[in-house]
This record gives sequence, structure tokens and C-alpha cells, in this order.
Amino acid sequence: MAVASILMTALMQALVSASDSWTKQSRTVGAQREGRAAMRILADDLRSMVPILPSVRRLTDVTIGWEKAYPGIPQTGKLSGVVPWEEEEDEVGDNRTGFWLEGGAGTGVNSRLAFFRCTEGTARSGDLGRGDLRLVLYGTVVTRDPAASGLSGAKLSQKLVRRVLGPMETHNRLRAALELQQPIVMEEDWNGLMDAPVEGSDTTVSVVAQDVVAFKATAFDDLLLERYAVPVLPSQLPRWMDITLRLTNAQTSQWLETEADWRGQGSEGSRLTRGTPEDYRDDVDVRTYAMRTALPGRT
Repeated sequence: MAVASILMTALMQALVSASDSWTKQSRTVGAQREGRAAMRILADDLRSMVPILPSVRRLTDVTIGWEKAYPGIPQTGKLSGVVPWEEEEDEVGDNRTGFWLEGGAGTGVNSRLAFFRCTEGTARSGDLGRGDLRLVLYGTVVTRDPAASGLSGAKLSQKLVRRVLGPMETHNRLRAALELQQPIVMEEDWNGLMDAPVEGSDTTVSVVAQDVVAFKATAFDDLLLERYAVPVLPSQLPRWMDITLRLTNAQTSQWLETEADWRGQGSEGSRLTRGTPEDYRDDVDVRTYAMRTALPGRT
């Protein structure tokens, strides 16, 4: 019995060690797989970006009054009484450039990113003549997922969502921007990021990554000096972009029951940050993925 007790103790220690090792591996494998796949999708989209620059937007005949365009500046006889509408300095209207980046500054604040990309897919018969230009939107959404089994309740999770508009809808938005001075992306687009596409639409909605702790996009122009210069307007197309994506695992996310928890705050937020939200090195339950990419049209 003494020999059997010694053998059983050794066997139990081996089983506990193997169980701990398996648990640690299962917590990282899922996040690794999703993180790498998400970064590949983002890189492919950014490489296919098509900037809609001011020189292209000036093809429109829509104009605005002189006083609205240049308040306080007297009009001379040599100058026309109207100017192209795209010269109006308007942060919302400037979204017509076809690039939009906002948020991401500060702890718990995620980025929202929108741009045009050129696809190689075959257009449907109804889209012939509209080209293959698509509007792409990236943003995070906190939703409550249904329970995986009857033994557990619904789980709150934060996802990175990718919404891609079809060629027809993209064409209509560009036309409305040029002819009616409407912004290409509006607040309701972000509020309905995960809404199901309208029947008959070529829009696609996909969850790029589950259990997202942070999605940060930083834009800058100066690469040699590593001096970050965030554009004055969210719609100003930069030269370079840094993307940071942080994911946790399914086991840890079970404890995050509020949106504040997912921001690293709340009663359970310390499980993600270990009390140091700006220092990622001690976040054992969070995987961090980062990439730097040059944007087309500005290199």
C-alpha cells in the first residue's frame, strides 16, 4: 500500500501538470488562430484600398455660395460667385474622400475604420457597369451570444466586425456624395454594423475576430523619424497605418459581464489588464498582434 500510494501521488502530479499545460495551450491557440486570420484579412483590405482624392471629387458640378465657402473674404470681380463644394472645410462632409478613421485614443476606446477597396470578385448581373469598388467598414460591437449549453448563460462578448457594401450600394453612395453632398459613411452605419443585409443586397457582414479586447488603428506620415502625426481631419488619408489587435480567450471572457469589463475597467476588467492598462507585458490572458502597412496612393 505504501508503494501504491507513492505511485498514485506521482501519477496525480503528472495528471495535474498535463491538465494545466493543456488549459494554457487551449487558452492561446484559439486567440492565435483568430488573431493571425484577422490581421491577414485587414492587410489584404488595406493593400486593395482605393483612395478617393480631392482631385477626383472636383469632377462634380455641384457648387456652394462664395460666402459659405469663404466667410468674411470679399469677392473680387475676377473670382466666380461659386466654388466647388469639396473645398468647404467640414469634418463630416470631408468624409467624401473615401477614407475615415476615428477613435482609438485612450484606454478602452476602439477605432472605427472605413475605406474603399477594389475587389476581384465577379459582379452580379445587376451590378454590371458599376465596377468592383466596395465600401469596407471595420468596428467593434459588444453583443450577448446565446448559451453554448443549458448549463451556462448567455455570454457578453466584443467582436471585430467587417461590413462590405456591394458595388451597387457603393456606387449609389458615391453618386449621392458627388451630386447631393451627402457623407459616404454616417453614424447609423456604425450603429447597425452587425445588422443583416437587406434582401437582395450584395452586402456582406462577418465577424473577423471574437473576444476582442482592443482594436486600435493609428495613422501617421513620418516613418523615418518615427514621429507620429495624426491627421487633422479623420478623413485625411495618411501615408502609413499601424494596426493593433488584442484578443483574450473563451475561458477568460466568461468572467466579463459588462461593457466596462471589456474596456479593462469594471469589477472584472483587471483580468485583462492586471491593473496596468498601458502595459501589455503582464497580460497573460491577452494576445497582442500588430502590423505596420503603407497605404496606396501616398507612398
